[in-house]
Amino acid sequence: MNSNEPGHSAKTPVARESFREDGLLDQEWSDFCEILNDHSSDWSNRFERISKRMDHIDYDRFPAHLKCPVVQCYRRTVIGAQHTPTEPGFEAVLAHWRLQCVTPIHGHPPVLMYRALSGLYRMTMYRLNNGIPEPVEDRMIRAGDWFYHVGEGDGYDHFIHSIECIEEGWTLNLYSDDAQKGIKYTA
Repeated sequence: MNSNEPGHSAKTPVARESFREDGLLDQEWSDFCEILNDHSSDWSNRFERISKRMDHIDYDRFPAHLKCPVVQCYRRTVIGAQHTPTEPGFEAVLAHWRLQCVTPIHGHPPVLMYRALSGLYRMTMYRLNNGIPEPVEDRMIRAGDWFYHVGEGDGYDHFIHSIECIEEGWTLNLYSDDAQKGIKYTA
């Protein structure tokens, strides 16, 4: 897809700010990295193991300052990252979602895992038709739900979707590179 196509913002990152929280979920991040680097297992097995590890996270103990202070918005906290500005690598992003927050339509790097720790979310999936995103599926994501996506090729236009928060909560997502490089679309 090139930047001259309709509905496409040329290499525009998804518009949201990330925060870094050193020391938060350090052991979990270390465990995730060990599993991600286990190339003897396929993605399905690795992400299932990571999801089971996430079952032991007590989100009620997260510091209050990690909660999003803005109504109808969300806060992204990077708990660990292997990537550099020039080299891809996994990152883990903890997000606190406020009621009625709706993200822009956006894509991601090729591999991702999404896990709802708490809350309720409506995810709308899109496909591109002549460069314009068209909704193809809505799915409800509840606490404990998780899924992953492995796209073909490079780029940041994989798994095109938007998310609406129906019930406030937390998600913990893994991306194969800086998620903010994801392409942002207009409907």
